[in-house]
Amino acid sequence: MERGQRVQVKIEDMTEAGQGVGRSNGLAVFVKSAVIGDVVTAELTKVKKNYAFGRLLAVEEPSTDRIEAFCPYFGQCGGCAYGELSYDAQLALKEKQVRDKLIRLGGVAGLEKSLDEGELLLGADGSSGTAEKFDADGTPGVQEPFTGTEAATGMPLAQTPRLRPIIGMEEPFRYRNKATMPVWTGGVITRKGGILENLGTPAVGFYQAKSHAVVDCYDCFLQSEPAMAAAEALRQFMISDNITAYDPKWEKGLLRHLVVKTARGTGEVMVILVINGKGIPNAEKLVEMLDDAIYNLPPREDGVEYNLESVILNVNKAEGKGSKGKKDQKGGKPDKGQAASRGQRGGSIFGQECITLAGKPTILEQVGNLKFEISPLSFYQVNPVQMEALYNKAIEYADLSGDETVLDLYCGVGTIGLFAAREMERKQQERAGLDSDEHGVVLQSNGNDEFMEEELAAGKTAAVMSEDSLVAETETDINIEKSFDFVENRQMTMNAGRVIGIESVKEAVLDANRNAVINGIVNARYVCGKAEEVLPLMVQNDLTDDVSKVGREGAENGKAETKPAVKIDDSLKIDHADVVFLDPPRAGCDERLLEAVVSVEPERIVYVSCDPATLARDVKYLTGNGYAFVEGTPVDMFPWTGSIETVILLSHTSHQTVL
Repeated sequence: MERGQRVQVKIEDMTEAGQGVGRSNGLAVFVKSAVIGDVVTAELTKVKKNYAFGRLLAVEEPSTDRIEAFCPYFGQCGGCAYGELSYDAQLALKEKQVRDKLIRLGGVAGLEKSLDEGELLLGADGSSGTAEKFDADGTPGVQEPFTGTEAATGMPLAQTPRLRPIIGMEEPFRYRNKATMPVWTGGVITRKGGILENLGTPAVGFYQAKSHAVVDCYDCFLQSEPAMAAAEALRQFMISDNITAYDPKWEKGLLRHLVVKTARGTGEVMVILVINGKGIPNAEKLVEMLDDAIYNLPPREDGVEYNLESVILNVNKAEGKGSKGKKDQKGGKPDKGQAASRGQRGGSIFGQECITLAGKPTILEQVGNLKFEISPLSFYQVNPVQMEALYNKAIEYADLSGDETVLDLYCGVGTIGLFAAREMERKQQERAGLDSDEHGVVLQSNGNDEFMEEELAAGKTAAVMSEDSLVAETETDINIEKSFDFVENRQMTMNAGRVIGIESVKEAVLDANRNAVINGIVNARYVCGKAEEVLPLMVQNDLTDDVSKVGREGAENGKAETKPAVKIDDSLKIDHADVVFLDPPRAGCDERLLEAVVSVEPERIVYVSCDPATLARDVKYLTGNGYAFVEGTPVDMFPWTGSIETVILLSHTSHQTVL
């Protein structure tokens, strides 16, 4: 086979990027815009030893799962990789991708068959087969046999690893609560007198696939209505007031990105304007236009009305495309002016300085019986409907009795940990024969009474930070902390567990501790720092010596001896954990963190992953260090895209969990 040759291919699989995959003359052929079940004619554009890429010429026999793209920007915007594949077929494909990676990369045998509710993992016939595998970059791997026998796993069938059916959405549209939209005008030009002008009309939308070109999207069926309304208001404001967009070529211009966060449970909306400056001319007019645009939206079918509650300026003066300056592009690390946090592609969007232009610095979200404050830079799951399904499954896997020590690592604004704390409350109430109390937690603070008394007296929330960071934030609405329910609940004498969370983004840690206070939860504390660095400090016997060692090692490596990133007080020391929640970014867990997790020997590890490949890698490490894969459930957090979330349970082999 050679470049330019035309081949006919039956598409049997798809990559996460949306390329169809078939075979011709023994080679795997990748064809963009082809879907599973299609028979296509493609022209080969690149031929390698074991695979080739082709350009779609014609769909000879369309798949029964092929649909017409619902979005007018499909093929331009790089957002919906599966925009022409039926939703049921997407779910089946994503479940297969998770299973394949866990088997091939994670070494987990016994996941060949989906587990329906109430069904044993392996059929009575013990059938076997093979499956074609593809690497993370889309290149084909090797065929691996599926034995389907007890001998393949080395465990009785009742203990064989299981993969539950994927949890999909009933309505897979308008699910995103965060929209990040670049702003572009085709560049800027400097006129006589130093006047800066746009070369074209403002575009507010999304990047084309593998490009910095911006598609001007007037509507996106994945985003919330407030996000689209805010984008249109910004377009009109830029036109009427001659506001420039940032031009990375000349490193001039003002507006970089529009970010809109929408709280689905309350209807509160935050608009973040990422700018290359300290302010926006006629900002009051822009706020009014944004407010009108969002206020005029009709209520949702469930009656929730949208309200603009926060307008934030985020200052990002870094050079180059996005926020990546010249030094940053070479070194691959965020510079001093960038915020490197989860979900921000290494800090490519935000700077560190946030200015509240109008309204509140945070918005309030409600999920189930919990409330969460969300700040501009903190991570929060983008699909609140599926987030609740995901976390309910995680709590099910944790199997909490109410008196555990729980670690919530990569905790964000504390969502999983607070779900766990609430579940421990419920179990304690059941044990005591009490009715559920919607206002507070019927738990004692597990030795942290003195800490909480100081916080209540000072009207502060807790945050364990570096010496140079904010230690605690004085809150304006201290009536929550001094409420009857909160004080009474923390004085209960029941034997309660505790939650300790770790997160690297300072704002998220403040949010997490504040969220604990808002929900009346006194047995949860959140620490600022990198989980892979903080957890080892918590489990050390001599914290002072270990901290000094960190500084000395830095000096020995030619770096200035630095202060420890986090100060650990005695209440955070642990010698074991019962349950550990892991919810890392796409890169997965740092091996140092996995080592520290193994060292505290939790009975159960509940791992929430947004990348099946790194999940499989970490599962392989954990199963090689005393843990067994028990069960997993994929959750479709991102319909129409190639991304998939998965929650799994691993159990210590010394006390194997059987579900």
